[in-house]
Amino acid sequence: MNEFYELAKLFDVVVIFCFFLGIGMYGIISTVTDLIFLIHKTFRKHRIAKKAKKSNLDN
Repeated sequence: MNEFYELAKLFDVVVIFCFFLGIGMYGIISTVTDLIFLIHKTFRKHRIAKKAKKSNLDN
């Protein structure tokens, strides 16, 4: 019975480690994707404003 308890304790530690590892990876990936989306959106707005300004100068 003692070996089963040690195995269950080891399994519990592995599950908790994987859980926290998953939370950490989700946080990093979510931050990176949000940053990429923000940069893309800002660049797109800048490009549209630049085109509008150029077309206003041409007229």
